[in-house]
Amino acid sequence: MVNRCGRYVIYFNGEIYNFAALRDQLGLDPARLRSTSDTEVLLGAWAALGSEILPQLVGQFAFAVWCPANDGRAA
Repeated sequence: MVNRCGRYVIYFNGEIYNFAALRDQLGLDPARLRSTSDTEVLLGAWAALGSEILPQLVGQFAFAVWCPANDGRAA
């Protein structure tokens, strides 16, 4: 999945159990999201907070975030 501005690409497998709470905490408007998925919320959280979001994630998951605008270096 690519975020709305195209800066980040996420590869995600698993489930974020508290994604609805994170969505609300971050002020992500469900009407503006393209889906109801935890993947999109995780991507929005990463765009907003970067790796600082990691301690707040509850679930079973693995993911990688790529920033194409960063010449292929990790975001």
